[in-house]
Amino acid sequence: MIPELFKNLLSLHILLGVGATAAFGYAWMQFKNPDYKMLNVQILSILGALALFSSWITGGYYYLYYYGENVKPQILAGSQPWAHKLIMEAKEHIFLIMPLIAVTILLSVFLLKDEFQTEPQIKKSVSALLAFNAILGISIMVMGFIISGAH
Repeated sequence: MIPELFKNLLSLHILLGVGATAAFGYAWMQFKNPDYKMLNVQILSILGALALFSSWITGGYYYLYYYGENVKPQILAGSQPWAHKLIMEAKEHIFLIMPLIAVTILLSVFLLKDEFQTEPQIKKSVSALLAFNAILGISIMVMGFIISGAH
């Protein structure tokens, strides 16, 4: 039986990840609007980054102190060991790049905000990073469902 602390950490990890994904996705949608408000994009970028880093911390604690000793061996001994060997490994490595993208987005929307009007390629690049982080978030959620189903 999973201790209450780890149930709560896993739930918080999931909610924060969904929140981060939604924030980056919504910021990307804001950018697609010709009349976007930079303040909205900045706030959403901050919220996305905070949620992402918080998800990283809660998920990391769960992984280090519960998953590795309790869940991973069950998955590896079960009928779908590939769920950990392939999916969890991919999830871990994909997640490593997301905070770097989040920091790049934050720096861009605060330091380059004036260039978005005069240099459309910069805005387009930041828009692509927002969309990419949202897509990675959705991919990681799907991977989490696969891993949960194997347990």
